[in-house]
Amino acid sequence: MKIAVDARPLNFPYSGIGKYTIELLARLVDSEHEWHLLFTPKYQYSFLQRGNVVIHNLSNKNYLDALIINFHAYALIRKLDIDLFWSPRHHLPFFLPQKTKKILSIHDIVWKRCPETMTKFGLLQEWMMMPRSIKSATEIISVSKSTTNDLCDEFQIEPDRCKLIPPAVNDNFHVQQPISDTMEGHTPYFLFVGTNEPRKNLSRLFQAYSSLTDETKMRSGIVIVGNDGWNSKSVKELIELFNLSNNVIFHSNIDEHELIELYDKALFLALPSLYEGFGIPILEALTRGKPVLTSNNSSMPEVASFCGHYINPYSVVSIKDGLEKMINDVSYRNNLSSSAKRIAANYSWDNSANMLLEVIREVSSMEGRQSK
Repeated sequence: MKIAVDARPLNFPYSGIGKYTIELLARLVDSEHEWHLLFTPKYQYSFLQRGNVVIHNLSNKNYLDALIINFHAYALIRKLDIDLFWSPRHHLPFFLPQKTKKILSIHDIVWKRCPETMTKFGLLQEWMMMPRSIKSATEIISVSKSTTNDLCDEFQIEPDRCKLIPPAVNDNFHVQQPISDTMEGHTPYFLFVGTNEPRKNLSRLFQAYSSLTDETKMRSGIVIVGNDGWNSKSVKELIELFNLSNNVIFHSNIDEHELIELYDKALFLALPSLYEGFGIPILEALTRGKPVLTSNNSSMPEVASFCGHYINPYSVVSIKDGLEKMINDVSYRNNLSSSAKRIAANYSWDNSANMLLEVIREVSSMEGRQSK
């Protein structure tokens, strides 16, 4: 079978959708199918060198990508006689040959649940493209039960149209690695992992932490891992605003082994997001045996399960109370983390890739089902 893929997420290896696409494709290309990747990736991945992988360079200008794929995908896919098109990134091209089956992966509906946390351009893209992509998809993949429920509620589709294929964590997270002495005698800390943008709620987290007693703050600092995003005060500005220069360490670029070590030495992960379609840092923390302070909405309770202390992300007081409990109560943290690795073991990239291959087989045998 000839399968075409919107490969643009390969250019963003540190985003959730980027990780999802890279890890699944690395396993999918081991199948008997012929894979055609639309857009030349900026980064080299070993699986791109396989004989059954063909790269089609439609554009090297990111701002034209959306237009190029919509107006050129039809001709290319028809010329190649593509059997199936998979988009791992919420949108299908406006025009595809009628006989081409379509699989659409949706990670979240932030634009519906938290539109104020998106750029105007991102919001416009979702508004223009997601509803019509859902309507034209032969099959829809969601990454969590929460996202499935959101899709059913917002777009009045039947639950059986959504196949649940969750993300996982990279293999290195499952390997016990030696602890280095780079942080010997380090001050205890909790960890935040994510891009500093409105949805991640970092400002309220800092405000809540700053209101803790000095004694509690001495028991745990904060380590931030990520980059500054859009429409938020930078991490450095937040540190100054809340007078936390002695309490916060900020890392913008670290490798995976360093990240794993930060998880291993952390007291817990804090992810008080306003909304998540899945929340990969939660799963990363559980895989390393760590409990999580996270929000009581969307997918976060689904992923953190019994290992989470849940807060109202819109309430600074709720976040403060949660931090106080997690920092000061060692037995509580240990109790939360007791089943962390067992829960994390339910997620595997190999399993997810096999589930997607099964969906591909099912879709290929359909007579062309479309949503009504």
